[in-house]
Amino acid sequence: MATDKIENPTQGDTIIFKKTAEDTNGELLEFEMVIEPAANGPPQHIHPGAEEQFDVLSGKLQAKISNETYHFRQKDSFTVPPGVAHAWWNEGNEQARVRVRLKPATQMEDFFRTWYGLAKDGKMNDNGLPSIWQLAVTSKKYLDSVHLAKPSLFIQKILWGTLSPIAQILGYKPDYPYPSEK
Repeated sequence: MATDKIENPTQGDTIIFKKTAEDTNGELLEFEMVIEPAANGPPQHIHPGAEEQFDVLSGKLQAKISNETYHFRQKDSFTVPPGVAHAWWNEGNEQARVRVRLKPATQMEDFFRTWYGLAKDGKMNDNGLPSIWQLAVTSKKYLDSVHLAKPSLFIQKILWGTLSPIAQILGYKPDYPYPSEK
C-alpha cells in the first residue's frame, strides 16, 4: 500500500494525500500540505496541463504567480491556471496548513513521491534540487505534469533529452521510492 503521508525536509513540508488519481479516475489529486515556518517551498514551476487550487486552512502563505507576489491568510483561496509559473512558501512564524487540488491529477502523485523520497534521503541541495543527473531523468519523465519555470521548456527538453540517457547509463532512474529502500 502506498504511503499516505510524505515529508520533504529540504522544502520543509509534509503532504497528506486525501484523494489520489486512482481514487478519482485521474480527475483530481487532493492533499493537505503542512508547511513549516520559514519553509522555502519549491522552485518556481509550471503544471502545463493542470489547474492548481489552494485553500489556506491556517497560517500564512506567500505565493509568486507569474511575476506577482501575493500574501494569503487563513480562509483565503487562490487558483493557478494551467501553464502559469508559480511558487509558494510559508511567510509566517507558525505552521501553515493548505489544501491543494490538482485538476486533472496528471502524474503529480508519482512525482511527489519521487521528489520527497529524494529529499528525505538527503539527495537535494539547499535550493531543493537533486543532482543534474537525477534532475535530468526525473524531469524528462514528468515534463507533461510539471517543469521548472526557467530555463524555457524548449531548452529543458533539449537538456533533459541529452543528459537523461547518460544519467541512465550512470544508474539514475526517473522514479525514486518513498520511503526509500535503503
